Amino acid sequence: MKKILLSLIILMSTLTFSITDYYNIKELKYDDNTYYLADSNAIDNTYIQEYLKKDDSFPNYKELISVSYIKDGENIKLNELVQTQIDFVDSLGILKFVNTTHTFEKNILLDEFLIESGTYEYDIYHYLKDNNGEIVLLQYSLREYVDSQEKHEKFINYIINNRDEMVAKFNKFVIHKLNVKNMENK
Repeated sequence: MKKILLSLIILMSTLTFSITDYYNIKELKYDDNTYYLADSNAIDNTYIQEYLKKDDSFPNYKELISVSYIKDGENIKLNELVQTQIDFVDSLGILKFVNTTHTFEKNILLDEFLIESGTYEYDIYHYLKDNNGEIVLLQYSLREYVDSQEKHEKFINYIINNRDEMVAKFNKFVIHKLNVKNMENK
């Protein structure tokens, strides 16, 4: 379990700018916006692709959608994967709140709010497990770079006033069956 999360964390922190489209998905539509494949990586049986809006770039993006795929995840319990994520972020000392909703055996939503050195980040994770044991983790990340009390209050109020709607909307976000064929040839 920890190996899988460690793989995801390593992938997210070591993404290179050599992009391989493992899923055959070059762009995603979400909430009336288009996100373009900006980075990808693979390690062991875990694949990740990150998508940014046209005007965003790493590392200072405003919005990101990440799609992670864990092949052969039949022995992984989603609730343990979620708890490992919570424990990891909590250990960094930047976690301000975390909430798990819609907890089902094969479908878990997690949202969290982080603050680190003027970067405010609100993340929604949607963990999905299919009948074949394959796991897909969808992440929506919204950031604000806060350098004033006004920006602080504006972002905090935005999250407070829109959180339930954002979680409900992301719960409905669907990625059609990923093209596993590309990954098997890797």
